[in-house]
Amino acid sequence: MTPQEIYKELRKPFEARFVSWKINNYSKDGLSAQITFHIDARAVQNKLNEVVGLDGWSFLYEEGRGGSVHGKLTVRAGERDVIREDVGYPNSDNSQHPDKDAVSDALKRCAVHFGVGQFLYALPNKWVKLTESKQRYLTKEQDAEIKAWLTPLLERMANL
Repeated sequence: MTPQEIYKELRKPFEARFVSWKINNYSKDGLSAQITFHIDARAVQNKLNEVVGLDGWSFLYEEGRGGSVHGKLTVRAGERDVIREDVGYPNSDNSQHPDKDAVSDALKRCAVHFGVGQFLYALPNKWVKLTESKQRYLTKEQDAEIKAWLTPLLERMANL
């Protein structure tokens, strides 16, 4: 594949089954929540494996300051290696695995430079009605509603 073809393939949206979501913000009354969409590092690895092959990419990292990780993703594009670098951080101060979180975050952030996961930034805002004020976790019914909304949207994005 040419570098342009690789980039086009890496940019393609993931199927809905590879996309996760969580509550990001609450409305003033706490009865609605804005949802944030994300993918995990395994989905990124799968995308890279599918598009450029097992030997078509590599990822190196080193510890940074304050729990951060400096990542370096190399992708074989045609006859040359293309490198993108970024910094990853633990998910939160009370994470059980802050090092793993930071490495995964660094991989995902590096991969975005190659187009992987960029579709997430093009998704419109999604608000969900909550069953109680500032509900912490979504119910199965709310998850089903989000998936039903997201699936055809991702399919349309993939066909553009």
